[in-house]
Amino acid sequence: MRKLALTSKTVCLLALMAFASPAISIAPCFAADPSLPTLIEEAKQGSVISQFELGMAYVQGKGTAQNYPEAAKWFKSAADQGNAEAQYNLGVMHALGEGMKQDYTEAAKWYRKAADQGNINAQYSLGGMYYEGQGVKKDFAESAKLYRQAASQMREALSRAAGN
Repeated sequence: MRKLALTSKTVCLLALMAFASPAISIAPCFAADPSLPTLIEEAKQGSVISQFELGMAYVQGKGTAQNYPEAAKWFKSAADQGNAEAQYNLGVMHALGEGMKQDYTEAAKWYRKAADQGNINAQYSLGGMYYEGQGVKKDFAESAKLYRQAASQMREALSRAAGN
């Protein structure tokens, strides 16, 4: 059964990598879901995690109305403090023009910051931007390098999931 579970995970992850566009989607929120007023207060006090989660709440319309500009504001606060997931999400928002004017150059900037911290989604998305020449000069070598980095990390994650 364990081998079957790993195979399913492998197929899902490879399918995601193979069919995703350079800016696929906002990274999911993994932490607990505190009340919105508490989250807002903590975010205003500078909590990076709360800033990220508040951005997610506004993207998902969770506990509040969906509000992309407000989400971008909080992702930017967390991204400026070095949160790789917020950097990636801000890149996605710039790439898709969610809550702001579409700007591939700005998307590439935020993807790069997250990719340099090892964010797999950012590495993959930035690789696609280099491949297409979106927001950056077309560079197949850089694209391949980023895709290899993402694939290598994915292999490591799958190996850990398999208990190897």
